[in-house]
Amino acid sequence: MSVKAYVLIETSRGKHKDVENLLRGVPQVKAAHCVIGPYDVIAFVEGQDLPEVESVVVDQVHSIEGVVRTTTCLVV
Repeated sequence: MSVKAYVLIETSRGKHKDVENLLRGVPQVKAAHCVIGPYDVIAFVEGQDLPEVESVVVDQVHSIEGVVRTTTCLVV
């Protein structure tokens, strides 16, 4: 069974579209959208297990230039 999560992302000013586009290149990111509200981008991530989802967020999402902070919400 796969693990799914919504990753709520705050970006640097003016970087939301760049972050959205780069996220779409990550295989485990099934969707990424710019949004209006307290977050700038929301990504839907799916992995085989929790360590894979954690790796995507920590190693790939956080390494994107313009990502300031994330909040990960696991789907239950």
